[in-house]
Amino acid sequence: LSGRAIYTSADGAANFESVYELPEIKNKLSYNFFHDLAKHPKSSRIAYVSTVDHYGENGGAQVLFTKDRGKTWQNLDSIISIEGDEIIRIDIAVSPLKPNEVVAYCVGKSNKRAIYVIEKAWSKNRIIKKYTANYGPGSFWMSDIEISRRNPNIIYHGRIRSNVIDLKKSLDGKFTYERQQGESAIHMDKRDYYIVGDSEKEKLYCAHDGGVAVFEPN
Repeated sequence: LSGRAIYTSADGAANFESVYELPEIKNKLSYNFFHDLAKHPKSSRIAYVSTVDHYGENGGAQVLFTKDRGKTWQNLDSIISIEGDEIIRIDIAVSPLKPNEVVAYCVGKSNKRAIYVIEKAWSKNRIIKKYTANYGPGSFWMSDIEISRRNPNIIYHGRIRSNVIDLKKSLDGKFTYERQQGESAIHMDKRDYYIVGDSEKEKLYCAHDGGVAVFEPN
């Protein structure tokens, strides 16, 4: 991903070809670009990308998928929506323990939020589950999500003015915000999350505007 285009390489990154481009922005002050990338853990043919449309002036944020190694891309916009709001930001993640599911965290223009879990998004038999997460400040600028390598029902999420992680999934399927104990809030924008470790123990690294933070779940 680069700006408003998706590129692929067939020769080990010696050369790249643009295979998908977002429409031209309506004005120089608007923001519309590719934001997040997640691939299927077991299939090199399937991957997902998401976009940001910060001011809602370019048709809203999108989630797209490929099932042919990036040659063509299809849009999932028709199945992702927030009632009474326009989605302006989407973060995505895929768990190695549930490789056929993609999780999409969506933020609306008026700070409404929703989380979608889409199973087999590339097929006609896709299964869609929607959860609400309308608590606390929205992730208007930069945020990210990551899924635990130990438990696919645990989603790590950092928002603006948050700790390293403050999103948890409860047993009844609802999502609530709960900051980890003993940690102070870190610099606003969360740029990227990455998990290092295995099913026994893992560390969550968070790249943000102030540096890099590390969270070790119990």
